[in-house]
Amino acid sequence: MDSGRGAPHAELRTSPGCWALYTRVMATEYADPGRWPIHGLTLDAYTAQHAGDGSRAAVAKVGVHLVALSLVVERDLPLDRAARIRSAAADRLAGGFTWLEPPA
Repeated sequence: MDSGRGAPHAELRTSPGCWALYTRVMATEYADPGRWPIHGLTLDAYTAQHAGDGSRAAVAKVGVHLVALSLVVERDLPLDRAARIRSAAADRLAGGFTWLEPPA
């Protein structure tokens, strides 16, 4: 990904170019109500790929999104239930996640 211009996300490991592309994808999803159901999946996938700096906040953020992504992809959780799962995981599990070394 081109390094681009501008600031990356404060907690996630992103290049400015990748962050700019992601925000364009988000704008497209928000602008079209037909795409709203997949918005959470986009958010989960992007966050899981940009693991952050290993701080407690970054680890919790990635953990919550990996839980939701896993349940949707591996257990066929309906997309409309994933938002509640993210919220519950953030409330109940955030302190229990550990850092996973990102794949090369």
